[in-house]
Amino acid sequence: MTERLYVRQISDQHWQWRLLFANGEWDGDIYAGTIELLAESLSQTNLPLCVLLPGQQAVARQMPVDSVEKKHLAKLLPYEMEEQLIDPVEELHFCFGNIANGSVNLIYLDAGQVAKTLQDFARTHGEVQQILPDYLLLQQGRHAGIIVLDGEQVLAKFGDSIGFAVEVNVAPLVLESLGKEISLGQSALLLVAGSEDELEVLCSCLPRSWLDDEELEIHQRVAGYWDCIDPQLTASAPNLRSGAFARQLPIARWWELWKTPAYFVAASFVLALLVNFGAYLGAKNEGKAIKRQIEQVYLQAVPKGRKGDEENRLQSILRKGGDSGAKPTNLVVLLSGLAQTLSAQQGIQLSNFRYNGEQHELQINIEVKGLGELARFREVLAGNGLQSGSPRTSRQGEIYRANMKISEAN
Repeated sequence: MTERLYVRQISDQHWQWRLLFANGEWDGDIYAGTIELLAESLSQTNLPLCVLLPGQQAVARQMPVDSVEKKHLAKLLPYEMEEQLIDPVEELHFCFGNIANGSVNLIYLDAGQVAKTLQDFARTHGEVQQILPDYLLLQQGRHAGIIVLDGEQVLAKFGDSIGFAVEVNVAPLVLESLGKEISLGQSALLLVAGSEDELEVLCSCLPRSWLDDEELEIHQRVAGYWDCIDPQLTASAPNLRSGAFARQLPIARWWELWKTPAYFVAASFVLALLVNFGAYLGAKNEGKAIKRQIEQVYLQAVPKGRKGDEENRLQSILRKGGDSGAKPTNLVVLLSGLAQTLSAQQGIQLSNFRYNGEQHELQINIEVKGLGELARFREVLAGNGLQSGSPRTSRQGEIYRANMKISEAN
């Protein structure tokens, strides 16, 4: 047995609850308050709940059945009872016990009441596992029946199939009618109330036939509702948390728990996607710029050459030693080192360049935002295996223009 919280509805805004420990013992305290106060007490736990609805809302009875499987009861039996019901069958919720000896125990009540109860408990952190009328957990023991006076309510249970809860002023009429239907015979009846005076009130509600029956023993006990219930009866009682109101996966609760992490993951993914897309666009633009530079170099090397696949044409020229007996050139090496330097140091703008085949050097014009960046540019060039001559600089506003020669390092 696991820990479970039993919650009893007293009125629309008033609830009582009591904790049942795993060893089957009750907590000594009984708490009371609104559903909000209950939700606050459950905020640090995740206890399963057994909800006890006011008995006036539900009817428990026994109905004879033919050899019908239980799975067909929900479709057939309610309509067989239609003439005995006040409300339309479609507006009621039925739950059934096991079929035994040609009959079945059942409970029915307004379906809207069950829906409202589950909606109220959706705001708490507890999982509603069972919903029962409050009188079904009354412990009869060896008695044929038990009747409890709880405030202005009279709760009664006779066996597993008969139970009800009514106002105390209506109880004499209901018990009188019940006395004509059942005979307690040689058995005992247990009366429970909060005081001796209330026991006298409860005795006055009993039918005269029961009071005059010498074979019927009437026992009295001063106690409250929570002293008279047996939590083990929840295992055999029909559960209103069934059918259309059966337990479902707590998707809403899971979403509340994982909502914030999911938002962070989604935001991180979108941010990473934007960063990668920005890097892709930057690399694409840089590739276009390098391609234009290669085209310019190719046209300088082969002024009347055909456009298209300039890079491979330049490599072919280098492998063949160049057109018209040209000497081997280090143009591709210089361009490669320059491209690596420009990629490593952002903020340097290459205006133009010119290659001197005789000197095997590249003359470039660049724009920088400061002399410090220019010095850093020359350091990065040296790191890429190139050496630069002393630059000639001029200033226009905040921009420095520099002209320098680049060659392979010795």
